[in-house]
This record gives sequence, C-alpha cells and structure tokens, in this order.
Amino acid sequence: MLKILLANLICLPAAALCYLPVRDRLKNKSMRTFAAILAGLFAMIGIMSYLTWKYQLRSNDLLPAVFPLCFLIYHFSLKLPLRKTLGVFSVVVALLSILTNYAACFDAFINPSSGLGTYTLQFSLFQLGITVLAAYLLGSPFIKYGKFLVDQQISPLVWYALILFSAVTACSNIALYPLTYLLFHEEMMTFNILLIISEQLLIGTLMLIILSSSISSTLTISKMKERDRIYEMQESQFQSQQKYIKASEKTRHDFRHSIMTMSELYHAGNMEALGEYLDQYAEVMPKNEIQLYCGNNALNALLNYFVHVTKLNGIRFSLRVSVDDELPVSDVDLCSMTGNILENAVTACQTAQEKAIQLTILTEDHTQLYIVAVNTFNGTIRKKDREYISLRHSRDGIGLSSIASTAESYGGVAQFSHEGTRFFSNVAIPLRRDTEKQTS
Repeated sequence: MLKILLANLICLPAAALCYLPVRDRLKNKSMRTFAAILAGLFAMIGIMSYLTWKYQLRSNDLLPAVFPLCFLIYHFSLKLPLRKTLGVFSVVVALLSILTNYAACFDAFINPSSGLGTYTLQFSLFQLGITVLAAYLLGSPFIKYGKFLVDQQISPLVWYALILFSAVTACSNIALYPLTYLLFHEEMMTFNILLIISEQLLIGTLMLIILSSSISSTLTISKMKERDRIYEMQESQFQSQQKYIKASEKTRHDFRHSIMTMSELYHAGNMEALGEYLDQYAEVMPKNEIQLYCGNNALNALLNYFVHVTKLNGIRFSLRVSVDDELPVSDVDLCSMTGNILENAVTACQTAQEKAIQLTILTEDHTQLYIVAVNTFNGTIRKKDREYISLRHSRDGIGLSSIASTAESYGGVAQFSHEGTRFFSNVAIPLRRDTEKQTS
C-alpha cells in the first residue's frame, strides 16, 4: 500500500506544474480555494491508492477515469478557454508519461522480474523523485514562459497542435510501458525505449521554445508598430501645431493694420461696419486643432487623433483626463490599451442608433491608474469561453485580450461587460514605483 501511495504522490508536483502558468487565472484566489484543491488532491490520491491495492489494479487501469475528472476540476477552477486549459494539462500529462517510463527503465535494471502493475519501492521512489526534480527545475520556466504563452492571443490552431502532440506523446508512452520488465532486456530494448522517450522529450521542449520565441518576436514587431503609430500621431500633431504657428505669425503681422481699420470705423461711429469687420476677422483667425489633455505627449497625440476620428464619424466623445506626468507604465503600453479601447468603441458605435463614447483616464492618489470607457453599440454580442468575440471576424476579440494581457503584466486587471446597448471597459493598474513589469 505504501509503494502505491508513493507512486500516486506524483499528482502533487504534476498539479503544481499545471497551476504555475495559470496561477493568476484562478476564479477564486482565496486560501480556501487553495486548501480545497490541495484537500481534493490528497483525497484522490488516497482513493486511487486504496482501489489499486484493494483490487490489485495495474497503474494504467484508473487513468481513463482519473484524467477526465482531474481535468474537469482543473478547467472549471480557472478563467481560461478550454483550449488553453487542455493545452497546459496535456503537456503536463505527456511529461509525466515520459518520466514514468524513465522510472520503468530504472526499475527494470533493479527488478527485472517486475513489470506493469507490480509496484516496487525503487520504482515508486524513483518516479516520485524524478517528478519532484522535474517540477523544481521546470517551475521557473513554467511561471515565466508558460504564463507568457497562456496570456498571449495566438491562433487556436497552435493550441490544438500542442494538444495533439501531447496526447500522441502520452498515449505512445503508455503503450511503451511493458507488462513485464523482461522485455526490456531483449535486444537493447531498454536503450531503444530510452532513445524514443528522450527524443519525445527533446522534441517537445524544442517545440515549446520555438513557439515561445516565435510569439515573442511577433509581439516585439507588434510593439514596434505601436511605437511607430504613436510617432506618426505625434508627427501629425507637430505638423498641425507648426501650421497653426505659421498662421498665427501671419495674423500677428497683419494685426497692426486690422487695429487701424477698427479704430477708424470706431471713431467714425460706424458700429455696424465695425461689427461686421470683427465677425469677418474672427472667422479668418487661425484655430488650433491640437488640445492639451495631459502632460504625456504620446497619450495626448493619441487622444487628439481619436477626437478627430470621432468627429468624422459623428460620434459624441466625452473625455476626462487627469494623470501623473510620469507613470511606471510605458507610453507604448498606455497608448496600446487606450487605443484598443477607443478603436473597439469607434467600431461598435458605427451600427449604434446613438453614437457616444465616454472615456476617463485618471490616477488616484498616485497609487492607481484607471482607464474607464463606456460606448454605445447595437446590442448584438458574441461570446465564447466567457470571452467576447469580434462580430467582424471569426476570431477572438484580440484587442480586448491584448488590453487584459498588458494590464496583467503590470499587476493590474481589465474587465469588460455590457448592459443593453452599452459596453463597459475598465482597466485598473497599481502604480507602485518599485513595480517592475514582468517581461517575457
């Protein structure tokens, strides 16, 4: 019974690997949730061990029932779409299947007469030890890179391919596990099995590294495009300002003549002509289209751009901005979140009867940054796996997911909801000066 219990304890490090990349996506982050998950794991391990011992079951006999049950508990404890939870879960299961075969190869040398269903102390200890070691070594990469992959909005096909590869790996390793270790001693069978599972481990690792690097490169390009877009807005704002300055210079140059004309009309007592002259002069006065909403040049350029866009589209735009001049949030990320919110709002207003956007950006007590927007839309929505889906495309609302991902990288949150024909976007980010953004 003890040997079986030790073998089943691998569920603990496996659960740790499953939750490390998604620890910020728990539906309930209280200690009660953590305690309930831990208690459930120990209960499952106890039941599995007892049933295996009582009915002399083989190690694989309970897998068809245990894996689906564990996955359901895992999936419904998280705020993530099915493909992502299944992707992380299947990767961990595939890793466990490889480690179990490593333990079997080790045990075959120590106990050649044993095999599947015969738990030896050496097998149980080696399997538990190598699993704990793997969890220790992979803990940091799972936290950093695993979270990075989960947070990014990549094509669902990538996740499906990862799930398929992991499922094939797990099934092939389960099939490789021998009924008797005597097969391991036939014609270098152990060497061949070690070679196969090592190749699977290497291919899986390389696949995840390439995937992570590819997504990182894509995001870098996206950031560069965002930065270029901000620079273009700032350049446009600069050109408009230069145009206003040149027009103002001409007006100031002609001002002396205008004063003389108005003085002559006044002393002549021709008030009607003076009034008409003032009206005409006011019309030709240069108007500055650039407004100063805040001290952040990048954000100011973005807001001026969308003020112009909303005017062209006949959208009533209410704006309130009160932010610190210096923020621990980069200009690119701040403008990316605000720009995505406003782009979605402008698009949504196109089909709304009443076109209106309200945007508030403010810092509260120098400790919190809030970006709050309310926009009208036609009332039609699509949701999948608790996420809003773009009505223009057959894919996820990438803009909203990008906002959430960026906010979370600073320890903040982004929430989206709707009521009737109004859509709400709420972003809150703590402004701790010592906060370092989690880089990928």
